[in-house]
Formats: sequence, C-alpha cells, structure tokens
Amino acid sequence: MRRREFILTAAGLGAAVGLAACGKSGSSTTPGASAGASASSGEVTGEVKVTFQQFGNSKVQANFLNGWAKKFTAAHPQATVKLQPITASENDYYTKQSQKWVVDSKAFTDALTAYEQVWNPGLGPTPQQALAPTWTNTVAQELLPQQKLAIDLDGSWLSNNWLDSGAAPWPEWHTTLGNAYMPTQNGEGSGKVTMSGGWTWAIPKNAQNANAAWEFIKMLTSKEGELEYDIKNVQIPVRTDVAKDPSYLKANPTNPFFSDLVESTIYRPAYPAYAKISLLLQQAPEKVITKTATPEAAAKFYTDGVTQIVGQDKTTTI
Repeated sequence: MRRREFILTAAGLGAAVGLAACGKSGSSTTPGASAGASASSGEVTGEVKVTFQQFGNSKVQANFLNGWAKKFTAAHPQATVKLQPITASENDYYTKQSQKWVVDSKAFTDALTAYEQVWNPGLGPTPQQALAPTWTNTVAQELLPQQKLAIDLDGSWLSNNWLDSGAAPWPEWHTTLGNAYMPTQNGEGSGKVTMSGGWTWAIPKNAQNANAAWEFIKMLTSKEGELEYDIKNVQIPVRTDVAKDPSYLKANPTNPFFSDLVESTIYRPAYPAYAKISLLLQQAPEKVITKTATPEAAAKFYTDGVTQIVGQDKTTTI
C-alpha cells in the first residue's frame, strides 16, 4: 500500500498575478487623452509595453498575451505590443468596518493549534519538506499524481499542472480526486471559508501611450479575452457572462465548484502593510510545525509583529 500523508498548504481561489500595461511613443512626449492616437482619425499608434509576472516555468500567461498582442496589432496596424515578463517566486486579517488589523484573536490561536494537531502526530510532511522552496511543485506534480497524498488544501489553479499542456499531465486526475470546501470553525456564516487574491491590468500614471494601453486592456477584458484566459489558466472569472458560459463550465471539472465559492470568499487586503503581515502569517505556523513555539506563543509573535508594523492604533481584537 502506498503511504499517504496529510498536509496543510495555502488555500485560495485564484493566483495572484500582476500586470501593468504602459505606453511608449516615439512622437509623443507628454501623457494625455491624445497620446498614442492620431488627432484626426483616432487611430491607435505607438508601442504598448506590457509587463507581467510569470510564475515558475509556466508559459500559459505569456502565450495568452502573445496571442492577444497579435490580435491587437492586426486591429491596429500602426501600434506594436512589447511583452516584458518578470519571473515571480511562489512564495480574515483586516476588518473593513473599523479599518484595523485583527490581533490577539482566539480564532487565530485555534488555527495554529490545528497545525499542531496535524504535525505533532506526524500526519504532515516534515518541516524540511514543508519549508522547501520546491514543495508546492512536489505536491502537485509528484505526490498527488502518485496518490501518496490524502489531503491537500490548495487553490483553483492546481489542476493546471495536470492538463495536457501542464507540467505533469495526469489524464485521470478528475476521476481520482474530489473537491470539498473548507468549513468555518463552528458553522458560522455560509459554513464555508476561502480566501481570494487577484491581479489587475493597470496603466501607470505617467504612461506616454495611455490610449493604446487602454485599447489593449479593452480587448483582454472582453468576454472573448477573459473566456480564453480563464479556460487556459484555470482561473475564476470576474465576468458573470464568462462564469455562466457553457464552454467555461465544461473546460475543467472543477470550474463550477470554485466559481460557486466566490459568493463566500474573503479577499486579501490590498494595502501596503499586507506584504509584511503576510510574511508573519507564514512565520507563525512555521514556528508551530518546527516546534519552536506553542500556538499561543506563535500567536503572540504575530500580534507583536502586526502592532510593530501598523501601530497600536491600527489594531483591534475580536
């Protein structure tokens, strides 16, 4: 019998990918409504520079953008698109009502206790395995396909690995694995809990060819553009017409499941302090699984860290 392990990893709905579209025109030196466009014809001209994050060795994002860049230049012959990939590593904490960060929470200590209950009996991977930079790929591309892992708390993007175009094709994945939502601790709210990230198409404030960049974004965010992107990248649609499209629902067996979770999701706070606080959220469980701190001590480490980052007046307890 193959050995099966239990593991707790990051859970969520969508991958966090950032993209910025900016323009550069040889004839225009000042940004504005007319930049990159002919005053007489309104034709889009000049260069659109697209900088995007690329996770690992995946080429799906680049291929998608390259395809739409060709469509854009076909529609606007006097414009060009330059893609600039940036390789990125894959490495309810804020209340909107009070605009403060939650610290000293019993629920957070309870969550850390759950880590302790998994790792102390040896039901999870070793700390060395869990903290290895390649562990995410090991789980998705080796342990799950080899049926050596019983439970993986992960995100909607996971099956991207097992498609014919993925890093570890696995035709039987959808008949071997099942999906279940994470329940709230005591059945509160909808009874489900999940967290979503996100990304944007953005035009920098000082872009010299903002009009052309905007036209490119309009193509990418059309129903056709989003439908293609969400299917190929196994993403959660932001357009309801895409989420309901039969081709999207049929493209991946998990698409309906994850799309339905959107109604219950909590979104990561889009504030500068979150990057530092997110690191604390990783370090606190690490202290528990490496047995260098109790759940209570790890929770205090988090509380002290958040308070130091944002200030006492920006924290609250619930």
